[in-house]
Amino acid sequence: MKSNYGRRGANVGLRVGSRLVSTTYGRTSNAVAASKSVDRRPFLVDSEGEQLVAQILDIDPGVVAFRAQGVTVDLVEGTLLQTVEQRNAARTKYRQVAGPCLYTVDYVADLTGSRQCALEVKLDKFVGDDDYHVKVNLARSILSRYGCDLWVVIIPGDQRCPVWTNIPLICQALLHRDLWPSSETLDEIDRLSAAGAVKARDFLRPLGLGPNMLPIMVASGALSADLLEGHLRGDSKVEAAHGDISHLQLIERLKK
Repeated sequence: MKSNYGRRGANVGLRVGSRLVSTTYGRTSNAVAASKSVDRRPFLVDSEGEQLVAQILDIDPGVVAFRAQGVTVDLVEGTLLQTVEQRNAARTKYRQVAGPCLYTVDYVADLTGSRQCALEVKLDKFVGDDDYHVKVNLARSILSRYGCDLWVVIIPGDQRCPVWTNIPLICQALLHRDLWPSSETLDEIDRLSAAGAVKARDFLRPLGLGPNMLPIMVASGALSADLLEGHLRGDSKVEAAHGDISHLQLIERLKK
């Protein structure tokens, strides 16, 4: 019997976008469920970096909706291909053509202010060679003609970095709105801030809360913290956010 080791199963109910996700050859599949995904169905991505970026898009208040592998750029004719069928037809047509012909973005995001951007996800240690950058720049010029920016989002390869640990905590906190602070707690946070509180523990201890509640406070807009620069913990520098969640606007800070 021929072994199926190293290949994904049927993935029933999972979307794979306009580009088929590559076989894993024994690696773990990366499934994502996100409330801002266009049809809210789980989907597959190629890497943990893409999985993390999906979580960042999902919590970012500047992102209205997004879809994985939402468009393929025809680098020869300068058009956009929206479906697997269109991409397969183009692949067949360019089979004998030398050089890059197609480029599929990792995500397409609809932003506030009726803006749209395409995202390419890269780890900081593997940002691509010269040929890759030529292809990306060509795709960027084509996408811009359709009113879509192309951002290369750089993710730290070291998973000990704050972004890797903080973002999943915020995603979990957003699922527990029943734990969000009351108006009385928010008033007490304002009083503590006026009294000089600057660390997470300076707010949490007087409220009788443990450090496990810090993600709840940050996700709800009770407190703000820089999620890219420091781990969420008792000695984190935080501020009273007064309901503002602009500190969750992260995707533009990661673009290059």
